[in-house]
Amino acid sequence: MSTRRRVKHIPDLDPLEERLSDRIKGVNIIDELSIDRELRTQLREAFDYHLQRRGLQGLLRSYTTCFAVHLVAEGIYGYESGNYWGGTPLKERSSQNDVREAGKFFETFVETHGLETFPDRPFRYVSLILLHCSIPNDLLPAFFEHALHPAVHNPEWHSLDARELIQRWPRQPPSNNRLPKVAHTFFQKGGEVAVDFVSRCLEMAEKAASAGEVPPADKVRLPERIVENYSDWREDHEKEKERTRSRRSRKRRRSVEPPRIWIDPWQTQIMVDLPEQKFESGQRSDETLGWKVEAKSRAEISTTEVDVHTFKSGETWKSEPESVPLVAPARSYDISLTGLSSSYSWTFEGLSPDNQLLVFDGDTQEIIESPQGLPSRPLWLVYPHGEDPDVDGGQQVQAERPLHGPWADFATSCWDLSSADSVTIGDTNWPVVSQGQGLQPRLLGGDQLPIGGNRDKYYTQLPEIRIPVSPDREAEEEV
Repeated sequence: MSTRRRVKHIPDLDPLEERLSDRIKGVNIIDELSIDRELRTQLREAFDYHLQRRGLQGLLRSYTTCFAVHLVAEGIYGYESGNYWGGTPLKERSSQNDVREAGKFFETFVETHGLETFPDRPFRYVSLILLHCSIPNDLLPAFFEHALHPAVHNPEWHSLDARELIQRWPRQPPSNNRLPKVAHTFFQKGGEVAVDFVSRCLEMAEKAASAGEVPPADKVRLPERIVENYSDWREDHEKEKERTRSRRSRKRRRSVEPPRIWIDPWQTQIMVDLPEQKFESGQRSDETLGWKVEAKSRAEISTTEVDVHTFKSGETWKSEPESVPLVAPARSYDISLTGLSSSYSWTFEGLSPDNQLLVFDGDTQEIIESPQGLPSRPLWLVYPHGEDPDVDGGQQVQAERPLHGPWADFATSCWDLSSADSVTIGDTNWPVVSQGQGLQPRLLGGDQLPIGGNRDKYYTQLPEIRIPVSPDREAEEEV
């Protein structure tokens, strides 16, 4: 008589390690691998088994990529109410020292593989893992409800692009700032990765609103889980969306275009664009439509007021656009639009005794507010005249030009920081954040004429169009 013995299957991670090691070469953050629940379960069961028999160090020697992906998968699917480590096999099967070792391993893995390091993160290990999750599943409904949905459907928000939304969410949060802290951390510390993520989410939500159905994940280049969760959330909130559409249709409110601060290096001025507004008769008040630009310092407030001419165009009213020099160097700038039934205001941070540097995008020439680290791309820098920037590893693209008027004590020059490590002006040093540029197309090179504004550019020699390709798409499809 024979007796069958039940033999527990030993999970073989070698093929998966090889496959993931190849795929991870084409991403900026690990969430871009589009980790599904099946992969999370496979890794969780395998590491639960191996941790009991081999210990952590043996796993880190044999399955480095699998373990890094496992840590992110646990963040995506297991993170709840501020608790990351609590539900992981590592916490259940190992010591607190092993938990620290896993955090150190993940930090080294990210640096070794050229992934995003997010140097300005609030916590050393857990924040890095969660930033590589973009937004965990447990927090997605709050993100859809209190950030993405208002950005697409709220008239005061839907004219802003991804970068503007990320800059304004902490100061002017939608829905009473109900976004969880981890989501705020991703937006504020995620650099170009977060901008690219929000841009794709906006595209997904806008296409869903116009077509009546959520587009496939490959069409908006988002992980499957993001699209699936948004589709479920959208279905749950369809009735509320219909009520919102009905209210908006009755009110016939139009969005307000925000002002923009930008540098005109050719005319050596810092400018404020006050864009054209379109509105219904019911939105007007008895006041004259106008803009107020206030430069606020400790001792005084300098004010520029601009009355705006309005005229009727069909069934709506329009205002003429204006552009004025930024009134003076200051700690902050409050810009308000008056004369409509609702008041609108925006705040931009400026200079302070500890920060004598303003930063403008080298391509759009628009201000980059309060950078935690200077992004590794071409930038216009504005600094005290005579304090030449010391740029470690950067290349000067445009020579220094002194500004004039109230900005006569400052100068500007353009630097390509793509390979730079830091920028030093006087006694202050700003690190250059080596973060990816996301997958946004952009113009490179070309000979540009010194005319036009921050929107219009004129070339004598055409620039190249750079279109980055995500790892799961062909170049022809991307174009």
